[in-house]
Amino acid sequence: MKYFHRIFLKWLLVIPLLTTITTWYCCYVVFIFELRALVTIFFAGVFFAFTISMNTANVRRFGALDDIALIKSIIISLW
Repeated sequence: MKYFHRIFLKWLLVIPLLTTITTWYCCYVVFIFELRALVTIFFAGVFFAFTISMNTANVRRFGALDDIALIKSIIISLW
């Protein structure tokens, strides 16, 4: 945890630089990808459902881990 800030600061500087370079290169070689509105709406719906299902799975997983930790602490305190 001690080195988290140094690593985070490096990535905070590297990621915008990479996105700037790749965006400039795509504009330079005229690599443009246009989506129609219908396709965009369809993919937005698919990704929204995917993120909601992932969030639900994470909530259930963390709830189960909390229950397991509670049961383990009760067993240890009784022992």
